Amino acid sequence: MRYLCFALISFLIGQSLYAQSPEFRVESIKPSVYVHTSYMLYSGQPFPSNGLVIETKKGVVLVDTPWDTLQTRQLLDWISTNLKRPVLLAIVTHAHDDRLAGTELLRRQGARVICTPLTARLAKAKNHPVPDAILPNDTTLNIGGVRIETYFPGRGHSPDNIVVWLPKQKLLFGGCLIKSVEASGLGNIADADLSEWPATIRRVHERFPKIDVLVPGHQSWKTNDTSIAIPFGHPALQRTINLLDRKGG
Repeated sequence: MRYLCFALISFLIGQSLYAQSPEFRVESIKPSVYVHTSYMLYSGQPFPSNGLVIETKKGVVLVDTPWDTLQTRQLLDWISTNLKRPVLLAIVTHAHDDRLAGTELLRRQGARVICTPLTARLAKAKNHPVPDAILPNDTTLNIGGVRIETYFPGRGHSPDNIVVWLPKQKLLFGGCLIKSVEASGLGNIADADLSEWPATIRRVHERFPKIDVLVPGHQSWKTNDTSIAIPFGHPALQRTINLLDRKGG
């Protein structure tokens, strides 16, 4: 009976922890475009990381992988069940594990995982999985009738951070370069260039002055009210500048 009680308590504790932990999720934000959100413990609390799922006529393109292999498997299962298309390609926006942790699993499933040469060098130096270093900083891909643009605006969150633009949807994936409007800080700045970051944000605004939806690398994109008149055209860009001013960047 003592062992039975112990087992029951352990089961209930496990169920409680599971119920309190946020689950990996995928959410539609534009026709044939979704945000995948994975989680990792940060300061003892689950913290969200965003990437994109882009459905094309030929297959699926990902922008960044989930935060670990398990959640990458969950993403692949979701795509198989809901989109019923293969993952053709994943674009990695910089060399941090919240962007490329699922690289090897995607490769085993037949997907190509690509990044800029600088991202590949930095990933190798950090002992992270190394995507194929074939992506120019600024380029346009046309996959299954969908136009996808990548742009390197300069150093900021990391030396290699690129953003991804979907012109038809007027959707910008800012990655960790751009903070959510709900962000209270700049997050991981171990590889950041605080002095260059504000100018980089200005270049993003100049390149993409009319953004309908902006998805940051972490936290919510839903509170980005584009009706607000601000110098940088989008509340998330302004929030990033404000946080950098507070930091003294």
